[in-house]
Amino acid sequence: MDDSRKSLAEVKALQLGSEPEYANIRATISRVSPSSKQEERPIWYSSCTKCSRKVVGDEGSGFSCESCGWSGAQCTYRYILSLAVSDATTTAYVSAFNDQATALLGKTADDLKALKEQSETEYQAVLDAAAFKRYVFRMRAKMETYQDQARQKLQVLSLKPIDFATEAKALLKEIELYGPREQAAPMES
Repeated sequence: MDDSRKSLAEVKALQLGSEPEYANIRATISRVSPSSKQEERPIWYSSCTKCSRKVVGDEGSGFSCESCGWSGAQCTYRYILSLAVSDATTTAYVSAFNDQATALLGKTADDLKALKEQSETEYQAVLDAAAFKRYVFRMRAKMETYQDQARQKLQVLSLKPIDFATEAKALLKEIELYGPREQAAPMES
């Protein structure tokens, strides 16, 4: 596995073409969206139980999948989570999809949706508990066009909690690239 690291500022400064770029970033989650009542956009979507694609319909009338033709009264829910991540250089908004968001929050989207329906306070506590934790993120940066504006989009491909011993060794390796240390001359009194 690639153990190189880039800062968020370096990733934001990439001149992206049609091909995505990949990077490992050591960062802290500063916010899990939505973390306020004003942003009531769900962090999950209803998906097909067969192909996991987005379905149409609702819990009252049932669901149907336009991709594989499935229809039924029950669907599964999958995450589409927005995170603010920060390092020493800047903050960036990134997307984490189902597997990464489940690892981050410790609950499936089905379980978290049920918890939200039961207790808004407990739901918010799960989101708050994920904030201010440090990870090494494997990210993909690519350009997307929305309403005739090209923007860089960052997606979490994987995340690992920080292993401080490994990270310290990597930092020491980076420091060694700056050349050998000079011995300090003894001080005379």
